[in-house]
Amino acid sequence: MTDIMNSGRPWAVQKLQLLQQYQSAYRNGQITSDDYRSLLNDLSNMESIQGDATDMQIKAELINAIQLAASLIG
Repeated sequence: MTDIMNSGRPWAVQKLQLLQQYQSAYRNGQITSDDYRSLLNDLSNMESIQGDATDMQIKAELINAIQLAASLIG
């Protein structure tokens, strides 16, 4: 995730920050696992990831981070 934060691509940093907000809300019991899964799914499918991703490595790292978060849902 450090690569994404240091990528110089505001769209990727913004998506990673959303991911971190969702993770925090889930851990703190503010959202259910179903809501969390839905938010992660929406985040990974956002058109802006597809449209803004000129750097395939950053795009892949962001998608991997989202998928990892989704795989940890209990």
